[in-house]
Amino acid sequence: MRYAEQDDARPGKSFADIAPERQSALQSAMDGLSDAMVVEDSVVHKQAQHAYAIPDRDVFDKHAANRDWEHVFAMLRRQVPCQASIAAAVSTQT
Repeated sequence: MRYAEQDDARPGKSFADIAPERQSALQSAMDGLSDAMVVEDSVVHKQAQHAYAIPDRDVFDKHAANRDWEHVFAMLRRQVPCQASIAAAVSTQT
């Protein structure tokens, strides 16, 4: 998972810091990851704000977004070998 440093849902934040209406959904998602035995790593992008990866937002952080895309394409190359050439071609365009 990739998080902005200024994001209510990032690791290290307690559920008490998250809006009550989001707590249940977040807990369900985390339980689903545990049930599926999904191995994840977490990265917190320093000084990034929530929605940092959306290019047309004023909080866009190109460096953080590019690091996230590199992670996605690396995962695709590992998990979907037949798609590796597509992922490599797309990653050179970002």
